[in-house]
Amino acid sequence: MSEETTVKEFVDEVKKNHDEIVITGKIGKILITIKGTGKIAWLLAVAAIAICVAIVIASLPAGGVPAVVAIPALAPAVAILGPSAALGALQIAVAGGGIAILKKIRQYDIVDLGNDKYVLRKSKK
Repeated sequence: MSEETTVKEFVDEVKKNHDEIVITGKIGKILITIKGTGKIAWLLAVAAIAICVAIVIASLPAGGVPAVVAIPALAPAVAILGPSAALGALQIAVAGGGIAILKKIRQYDIVDLGNDKYVLRKSKK
């Protein structure tokens, strides 16, 4: 079994602007959900995620404890993406320093290679 790609590893690869990124593990399923969400639904979900990211990042100097108040703000994203993908998108956005990383991810095409292995390739659009 291959080692699972962490959120931090994935974000670092996206920030390096690679044309192709290979990932393993549950993050691939999260990315498929993010990529497959329609434009209007995505805008609603990312707005909720943006509020949560702002709360979480603002709470980091206080040890992250006040970040619990971000949970209700994530409800629209959970309704659109499902709980796993919404929380995954929140983790990616926090690790990436904001929601811009989520926009960047949607510029990739995702290929499921099976066995929890995925390849992201920059779209040629």
